[in-house]
Amino acid sequence: MGELLTYDEYRAIAATLEFPTQAFIDGSFRPAISGKTFETINPSTGKVLAKVASCGPEDVNFAVEKARDAFEDGRWSRLHPSERKGNTAAFGKAVEAQRPRTRSPGEPRQRKNDLRLRKRRYPGDDPLP
Repeated sequence: MGELLTYDEYRAIAATLEFPTQAFIDGSFRPAISGKTFETINPSTGKVLAKVASCGPEDVNFAVEKARDAFEDGRWSRLHPSERKGNTAAFGKAVEAQRPRTRSPGEPRQRKNDLRLRKRRYPGDDPLP
């Protein structure tokens, strides 16, 4: 097991983290149409972590319109299912990469050899590594 980090080491890591704070619509980050933001608070310190785009109905309608455009013009609908799967998986990995590398004190550790995590997703799939 690796060495635990000190409080100062965790603070140094936290100071380098950057969070996307805008809505991701049509392949790019953009502020809310209204320009409004809201503060998200770090629960461990009570301090403002970031000001995030406060999207409203106009933003939802814009996102739906852009998704419909991508479907109707074929950018999404004509992709082979394996390409759509790859794009969706890549997006998930990008989201996951933005998560902090630490766990909260109450969060249980997950072990690679934990049998509860080695479930089959679909009939015929190999268990998760």
